[in-house]
Amino acid sequence: MEQAMLMVTGEGLQNLDILKNSFSIARGINMDAKTARRKVTSWAVSEVSNMLVAGEPQLLIGNVPVWRVPVMLCSTYKGVLGEVASIDVNALTGELLIGNSLPEIILNNAKALISSSSNPTS
Repeated sequence: MEQAMLMVTGEGLQNLDILKNSFSIARGINMDAKTARRKVTSWAVSEVSNMLVAGEPQLLIGNVPVWRVPVMLCSTYKGVLGEVASIDVNALTGELLIGNSLPEIILNNAKALISSSSNPTS
């Protein structure tokens, strides 16, 4: 079994009741990182482009815990070019938290990333 580490920083540490509640929520998580990553890759490929894959998810504990999964643009010849967006996945229900404009945002970010990576000065 892999060891997981949770780092908590910021002013939220002033109220330990909030921290205790966050750990209670974390115990109710129904979806693991691998499943969240798979769901994001499936959505990105079917709805935007087959040149997208999900990166390594991060678990964010809040009122609703979410897996924040980066969306990475890949090239057949260069491999992973970089992150073009991130998608939150509700860790309790598995719902992808996606706005209507996300596909357009991803495409615009991908175009910008391609432009910058093909620029000989970068």
